[in-house]
Amino acid sequence: MNPFEVRPGTDPGLALVIQATLVYKHRLLTLDPWLPFPQNSCCHAFGPERRPLPIGALFLLWQRWPACTGDCPECGAKVYGVGFGGLLSIGGVVAVCIGCSREMYRHIGGLMVVAEEFRPWLAGTPYALSSSVFGGCVGGDRRALVDALRDLGASNLPDKAWLAHSPPPAASMSIDLPSAPPPPKPSLAKRLAMLFMPSRPPRTDEEDDPGYAEHHYRIKRR
Repeated sequence: MNPFEVRPGTDPGLALVIQATLVYKHRLLTLDPWLPFPQNSCCHAFGPERRPLPIGALFLLWQRWPACTGDCPECGAKVYGVGFGGLLSIGGVVAVCIGCSREMYRHIGGLMVVAEEFRPWLAGTPYALSSSVFGGCVGGDRRALVDALRDLGASNLPDKAWLAHSPPPAASMSIDLPSAPPPPKPSLAKRLAMLFMPSRPPRTDEEDDPGYAEHHYRIKRR
């Protein structure tokens, strides 16, 4: 199994959410195990209703799936996975350290390789894997879990700015199509001909008459 790699960013708000979620684990599960965990990095949906990563599934994965937790290579504190997925040949677990708030990543493989890694740990539970998204994420709302924690008595939680922030999906794919080539420029001879060609007055209704050409021709012959 590959080790966790340190990423450049930090997410102190998410680290606070993880800490509070661990403290209030049993009360949260009693309240609503389908509360979505706030993340933008899980490419999978769970249960028959294809919901975003719920806390019930995440608690099981933290407990059972070795790749979803670990020790921080920076400070030695515990690292918890908060999302997982990828693209065709790259992907893994996105995590946060609850000590230094550093963002982490553990490489596993492509999207479906990751799915086959964690699928057995949720088999037979209400949170079984139901679908996967290629080129995007099934994001979890930031406010639902934080509001539930606050109602249960948690106080050390992210501020309003963190709740209002909506980061882009961690996994995404775009295709840049080539633009259409410009139309060819007319040759110099054609441009000169157009420049010096005498303009013709607009056609009249009389000229649009099918019999006009024949009548006009007869007049000229006379």
